[in-house]
Amino acid sequence: MNAAKQLRTGFVETNETKLYYETMGEGHPLVLLHGGYMDRRMWDDQFAVFAQNYRVIRYDIRGFGKIVLDFLSSPYLGSHQPKSGAKVE
Repeated sequence: MNAAKQLRTGFVETNETKLYYETMGEGHPLVLLHGGYMDRRMWDDQFAVFAQNYRVIRYDIRGFGKIVLDFLSSPYLGSHQPKSGAKVE
């Protein structure tokens, strides 16, 4: 498998969390964002095809895919909830 077709994966730290990413191909970058309740795998059918002509990057948005457990321990989770003992009306 040549370098352009080799899948590269990893985590990048940003805004106090880690994001999982995958990249393949060479050339101009093409970033694929997943929607709704999906993760980077929604692009499985297109990923290798686009990598024939572009450097394709796809990643899991915080709280989805391979970073769900990281999100569950995030300081952002529950920040909108009242503190213990607070009265909720």
